[in-house]
Amino acid sequence: MIILPSTMLMSTLRELEGYGLIKREQFNEIPPHVEYSFTEKNRDLMPVFYEMMNWGFKYEADNENMMQE
Repeated sequence: MIILPSTMLMSTLRELEGYGLIKREQFNEIPPHVEYSFTEKNRDLMPVFYEMMNWGFKYEADNENMMQE
């Protein structure tokens, strides 16, 4: 599991929101909370992300072997 500092996470979320890739919805409740969801622009990228993931899985063993050398 990767643990990010909260400042880095917030910065990344703001950047993604600025690019129109995620939508931020703030709920004025106690305790206050925020939810993020994908925009249509982001959903259009999902096939690209899926193919990149498949490429990574395909060459994962090669990368592990290279790291051990």
